[in-house]
Amino acid sequence: MAAKTERLAGRLSRREFTRIGCSVLASLFGRTAFAFYSRPAALNVQLAHEFPKTRNMALAPDGKKICLEDWNSRDYPFRVVEIGTGQTLYSGGLGTRASAQFFADSETLLLETGGRPGERKHPQTVLNIATGERSERYVPLAPEFRSYESFFPLERGIVLIKHTEQKPLYETTSLAIVQYADNHEITKAPFATEVRGPKLRSSSGFEEPGESTYCFCLSDDRKALAYAFDDVVVCRRLPSLEVTWAKHGEKGLRPYYMAISATGEYVAVAFVDTEYLLSNDSFKRPHRYHIALHSGKTGSEEARLPLDGRESIAISPKGDLLAVVVPEFAKNEAVPTVHLYEPTSGNKLASITHDHIRNATFTTSGCKPEFTSDGKYLITSGMVTKVWSIDQ
Repeated sequence: MAAKTERLAGRLSRREFTRIGCSVLASLFGRTAFAFYSRPAALNVQLAHEFPKTRNMALAPDGKKICLEDWNSRDYPFRVVEIGTGQTLYSGGLGTRASAQFFADSETLLLETGGRPGERKHPQTVLNIATGERSERYVPLAPEFRSYESFFPLERGIVLIKHTEQKPLYETTSLAIVQYADNHEITKAPFATEVRGPKLRSSSGFEEPGESTYCFCLSDDRKALAYAFDDVVVCRRLPSLEVTWAKHGEKGLRPYYMAISATGEYVAVAFVDTEYLLSNDSFKRPHRYHIALHSGKTGSEEARLPLDGRESIAISPKGDLLAVVVPEFAKNEAVPTVHLYEPTSGNKLASITHDHIRNATFTTSGCKPEFTSDGKYLITSGMVTKVWSIDQ
């Protein structure tokens, strides 16, 4: 999940703003884009643990822990739970809603809150869940909120900072690797790998930002970064920020949602047509879409599935399972469902019903899938968090 500052400050398009958590009717094609089909492997998916009224704040890089927010409790307390046993390893809170991300050691959390009304700064807390030790600092906000910075923890004491300009650019301009303690800049690179093209503009004059909120992801081992701008998909090494590859998508399509595997071996990208991005119709479906699976090392397209990945997608550590979220409906219920596909054949191997939500709203009907780095579990989280064991 993006940093709290980005969620508060990011300029979303009207479509993204309306779409967040929205249940959109979607039907998946039963065909694939390939001339050959492989026999589906046996896939056994079982519910291992369920955590009611929680949301997944952060999944640990080691795949053994998850940080959960108890969203229905006062002051939004959180806890770190061992995935295999469901036991609580740490519980606490900051007195308000926070975002959380693990450093690479899986023992240290970077927590961020929005700060008090009127303050031009927001607090960050580094918490060691093993010892309970914590340190706090304040990050200043730019005057008139002309820009903002999003923080992503890497190795302990090192963070990646994404700098985004607001009006008139409304685009990310740079990436930097920084020592957290003293803000010493280790290396810096421009966000775009080439001159950016003109922004998409609707007939009414509305400009679509050249970046999707859902197209920025780090591998669990914190050694690879994948993101997109305009129609370009980029993969970089961390912490050097060296470009591994960058490639354009098909004409008339833009990246909308991305996922990266645990060690950066695979990058999955959900593309949609530009007409959909510029539409004012919240329930409009794209005319053209697909999900492409790329090699994290070379950028070559390893597989393509004619599926709509706008809601959310995830790719397993070995690249052999693709999770695609589809909001389905039954009578007066929203039923967020996760379908699991074999990318090389396009075969659907399993479907998971995440929840049944009566009188669902835009913000309560979605869910997000994540695979643990060891490939043993799939986490689905929305208004409830569920842990599914996967046996192949």
